Amino acid sequence: MSGEDPQVDAQQLHLSRRQAHRLHAGPLPCQAQPEQIRAIYADLAGQVMAGKLSAPVDTVYPIEKIKDALAHADKGGRNGKILVSP
Repeated sequence: MSGEDPQVDAQQLHLSRRQAHRLHAGPLPCQAQPEQIRAIYADLAGQVMAGKLSAPVDTVYPIEKIKDALAHADKGGRNGKILVSP
């Protein structure tokens, strides 16, 4: 580990439409040291980039439609995450 925060391109992740298969469980962020938190996020980013971890996306809303996104998120029956893009 380099000790630097992982950099992941959110648009690339969204466009790749990868599926979540498992999550790495580590110490809770409130109990972890900053180095541990960075290592956890680096591991998660590596799993995402390797195609081992992702989240399905239901809908992407532009920031101007944040109220619609929140209303959609409150409804049940979704097939994935509701995202808001800048």
